[in-house]
Amino acid sequence: MRNRTRAAWIAALADSGIPCSPAHNLGELSAHPHTHESGMVHDYTSATRGTLRGVAQPLRFNGARTALGRVPPRLGEHTRELLKEAGYSDDEITQYRADGTVRCS
Repeated sequence: MRNRTRAAWIAALADSGIPCSPAHNLGELSAHPHTHESGMVHDYTSATRGTLRGVAQPLRFNGARTALGRVPPRLGEHTRELLKEAGYSDDEITQYRADGTVRCS
């Protein structure tokens, strides 16, 4: 696989009649014309971070995409509440923060 570029592999597979498509990274995916045409790219507005761009779930159920509920969280934004829900004590969470195991904002 290392001996050819992604584009060369896609061309070779397509020339052989094998349906294929590259695996896109997030930047490529959010810039791809298909994701825009299909309504997968969404802009979010955050009071603290401005406009953010994201890619929605590619699947449709009954012809519609799942509604996007809220702006994506900042790193560590929900860590404390998720650890509490998982049964960790305040002391444990404080220790995990102190030793750098988790981040909480």
